[in-house]
Amino acid sequence: MLVGALDQGTSSTRFILFDESSGDIVAKVQKEHTQYHPEPGWVEHDAEEIWGACEHCISGALAMVPDGAKIRAIGITNQRETTLVFDKRTGQAACRAVSWNCTRTVGIAAAYRSERSKRLTGLPVASYFSATKLRWLFDKSPELREDENLVFGTMDTFLLFRLTGVFATDATNASRTLLCNVRTLEWDDELLKYWDVPRRMLARIEPSIGGDFGTVTSGPLAGVPVLCVLGDQSAASVGQCCFEKGSVKATFGTGAFVMLNTGPNPEFSGGLLTTPLFWRKGEAPVYALEGAIAVAGTAIQWLRDNLELGSTAEIAAMAETVPDSAGVVFVPSFNGLFAPHWDSTARGAIFGLTSYATKAHLALATLEAVAFQLDELPFRVKLLKVDGGMSQNDQMLQFCADLLGVPTLRPANLETTAAGAAFGAGLAAGVFEDLDDLQAKTWRPDRTFEPRLDDETRRRSRAKWAKAVARAKYWEGPPPHNLLFLKIASVAACFGFVAGVLWARRRLFL
Repeated sequence: MLVGALDQGTSSTRFILFDESSGDIVAKVQKEHTQYHPEPGWVEHDAEEIWGACEHCISGALAMVPDGAKIRAIGITNQRETTLVFDKRTGQAACRAVSWNCTRTVGIAAAYRSERSKRLTGLPVASYFSATKLRWLFDKSPELREDENLVFGTMDTFLLFRLTGVFATDATNASRTLLCNVRTLEWDDELLKYWDVPRRMLARIEPSIGGDFGTVTSGPLAGVPVLCVLGDQSAASVGQCCFEKGSVKATFGTGAFVMLNTGPNPEFSGGLLTTPLFWRKGEAPVYALEGAIAVAGTAIQWLRDNLELGSTAEIAAMAETVPDSAGVVFVPSFNGLFAPHWDSTARGAIFGLTSYATKAHLALATLEAVAFQLDELPFRVKLLKVDGGMSQNDQMLQFCADLLGVPTLRPANLETTAAGAAFGAGLAAGVFEDLDDLQAKTWRPDRTFEPRLDDETRRRSRAKWAKAVARAKYWEGPPPHNLLFLKIASVAACFGFVAGVLWARRRLFL
């Protein structure tokens, strides 16, 4: 028997089938989709192209399955926050999807910034999240809000509707919209009013594992139940078996995302996001603190595509030819800086260039930048589990271990995002007795990278990175509190001057 996962990511879609008894991959097909950049910082996807990629991957993977093998259940995992509007009668997209890493809504995020919203959602108001993108779509095309046949969805909602006809989402995706209360995991009337989003446009929120997601209605998967929906980072956490409070994983994909299991109660920490880790039907939700980094693998793609430094493998090999980055520091804030800075105005910058620097030094600095961004997150752990495409790079993982000062563990199966969705579906189907059984049958380590950097070198490296980040921040605008600071400083200076004059007068007349 098999369990499967439709893994819809930022740059590509996969459909993967796993053996339910061993957790091994039986079949996998992947297809990329186009990234549209109509203006600097903007990122869009064609949802219909993505649906076509899903159909291609499902058909291709099923063609690889041995005769007689049956699929017990499937799960869906997806790029979070990416926003689209589609027709509830046909499932057809009414616009291009606005990607999670698109910066077009920086102005909207600034206008709608609210501490009350942060307390309700566990998230800062930033261009990253869905409500800002939905607001932009409504402002640009009011008919998207006014047409009662159109509904809002993140990618999981769109794909689920096309597969099963069920209009639903799960808590890990709903919680990333700025419309869901992080404590109740329900759409919040106060937030809906704040963003002016009609409730009729919103899907039903279900538990992530075992929720009522329906059965595939047509195509080669017809009759197979969808028993799990998880946002990609939550799915990777399940795939990494981060079930105990305090366990943590980092996924290195298009961006880099760290999830720390905080147990059944939401916790709040400056610069980090409070979010559901997963929610199993009939049980209390499990929460996480998340550090979201906008650019990881994207930086390698930039070297490959924009600077034409070679293939991904060639860039990795290039970085291994130099012992260090020769003082080059690359801050790849193409779409601003996410955690812990939350500065949408930051832009990418390269510092420390001399005539000695080569493309090999830039390649190494790009790998190091991923670890530096990880190290900035305001929590420390005893062991870091890693996954995602970039975790195949031993040099980068060694630098992560060195900079963070903790063992960094890579699993045997790097397809942890798809595995989390598939095994979550298997858990709901009764394939696994419980979470311990799931871990025992599916998770195996590959290699652990031990830290070997001395404290003084680590301190100097961190200081140089902090200096570079400070210079890359607020490139497209002033710090948000500059004007307020200047006003306070001016008032304080006036009071100081007056007090000084009065003190002087008093001393003169004593």
